Amino acid sequence: MKEILKLTKKEIENLSFNQQMEYLEEINDLFQNDNGDMDVENALELYKKSLEILSKAKGKLNLLKEEKEKIDKEYEKLFDNEKIEE
Repeated sequence: MKEILKLTKKEIENLSFNQQMEYLEEINDLFQNDNGDMDVENALELYKKSLEILSKAKGKLNLLKEEKEKIDKEYEKLFDNEKIEE
């Protein structure tokens, strides 16, 4: 938990999408397995940190989606050109 709470915005941004998801899963597990002994302040900080990570992960996912769409268009152009040449 302490490792997650120490993450800076820049460190979160530099994580891969999979790493971001792993941190989110870890936070989720911490909340799911809490027996009521988690400090309220720590719980709130973890909740805020999860929103930061989620926001960055969503942004990264959007960038990956845009990149895939560009690649798909290139493939489409390539195959359209092959049909013309036939």
